[in-house]
Amino acid sequence: MSKMKKHEIEAAISEGVKNMNLSHRKELLPFIFEDLGIQEYYDAFDAHDDRFYVLGTPVETYHNKSHMQSVALNCYEALHSTLTEFEKDDKRALMIAAIYHDFKHLHVAEHDYLNISMALKSLDEVHNNVKHKVEPKIYAKICKLIQHTEYPYVVVSTNIRDPLSHILRDSDLMMIYEKDEEAIKMYRGLFVELNLKHRHNELPELTFDEFVSRNTKFLQKVEWNSRWARNKAFMLNFPKRVKDMHTVLSNLAIAEV
Repeated sequence: MSKMKKHEIEAAISEGVKNMNLSHRKELLPFIFEDLGIQEYYDAFDAHDDRFYVLGTPVETYHNKSHMQSVALNCYEALHSTLTEFEKDDKRALMIAAIYHDFKHLHVAEHDYLNISMALKSLDEVHNNVKHKVEPKIYAKICKLIQHTEYPYVVVSTNIRDPLSHILRDSDLMMIYEKDEEAIKMYRGLFVELNLKHRHNELPELTFDEFVSRNTKFLQKVEWNSRWARNKAFMLNFPKRVKDMHTVLSNLAIAEV
């Protein structure tokens, strides 16, 4: 693989916030992981078939590769957009945690700790098989970061001192910043996944309109943990983006009636 220079990657990520689609931005990830010396972890992630099947038919869900790639790209943006200078080992830990935090997601589990357990177990298998392993202290940090993404949050953000955890949590909630077409695809996947979960746990299914309303209320209550995320919310006018996305999704709901 021919190397991209670090400043080229950073410029592309920055430009992606404004103009670049996720499908193009995520092509940068192999270069990012290669630059950090952890490409084997990305290769193992990328080789995994994340399709979810219902009665033999593949179903587009939310917790898939695109979601984890989006989170990883947000994390990388944060690492290079903050006043804090992070050590390379911290960057390695955050990027691996981002790409594996929902790995092999169960989609229908009633409690998120089951998804976290699956992610950690799967990451452990990858870690044991890669030739160039991260150091034990880095691996321990990766696992802790993934544990902090369990939702609803088991550990409240005010009790977490590690800024990497704050960045990962914030990055996990930023699909609304994707271009409309890709954000809609993600929200449709989340809608499908929620109803799969409801069906599995014998709960009433949601209409798309109910889902849109619930999602908007959730986003209106989001509190960003990191200075980077708060700045991004200000620069991109997060309240307006929430309002606009509500309109876009509501029109979809009307069109599908």
